[in-house]
Amino acid sequence: MLHYKSDNGDWEQLRLSNKQDHYSLDGLKCGTRYHMYMTASNSLGTGEPSEQVTARTLGAAPMSPHESSFLQPNTTSVTLNLGAWQSGGCPIRHFVVQYRPKYLNAWTTLTDKLDMPRDTYVIRSLSPDRDYVVLVTAHSEAGLTQAEYLVRTLPVSPIVPTSSPAFGKRETDLPFYKNVTLVIPIVVSSLVLVIVIFIVVVCLRKHSEDRDGRIGIT
Repeated sequence: MLHYKSDNGDWEQLRLSNKQDHYSLDGLKCGTRYHMYMTASNSLGTGEPSEQVTARTLGAAPMSPHESSFLQPNTTSVTLNLGAWQSGGCPIRHFVVQYRPKYLNAWTTLTDKLDMPRDTYVIRSLSPDRDYVVLVTAHSEAGLTQAEYLVRTLPVSPIVPTSSPAFGKRETDLPFYKNVTLVIPIVVSSLVLVIVIFIVVVCLRKHSEDRDGRIGIT
């Protein structure tokens, strides 16, 4: 007779044939430690139990991811990338998600049991530009893993006005020849340039005439 149990389970019995020299115990939990011993019986009764042995099935508790690959903050929400958790070889059955503002002690539990499979979960209705502590517990047959993260929501972006001024069109929307602020400086600059050129020409001509007059007198 094979007697076996997990750490937190009850003893179970399995009758084996005396013609078997080996046996594979199936249907066990992933990543779980088991205790086993055997007894032999015949027509005279049951003998002394064998020495108890301990063995563990393959697999481990879930492994938490790094904050950068797990949390994606927004202004009023934080997205949890549940797919970033590693199973440790045993499928993750569910998550428990809690959060609180950094400077408060009371936790808010979003769900007692967030069943898998799912890739993401969003914590909503948060305040912008504020620190929060997020506590996530992952459960599998091999056990549970808790991970605590500090995350800050994003600040609200300043609103950039996109509407036109209240009165009339913007100056940049007017055609070039109707834009007074552009036309007037150009016209004035052109007039000044023409006047300067005219004065220079007059001065040069007068200077030339004076020089010719002096030559004639000589």
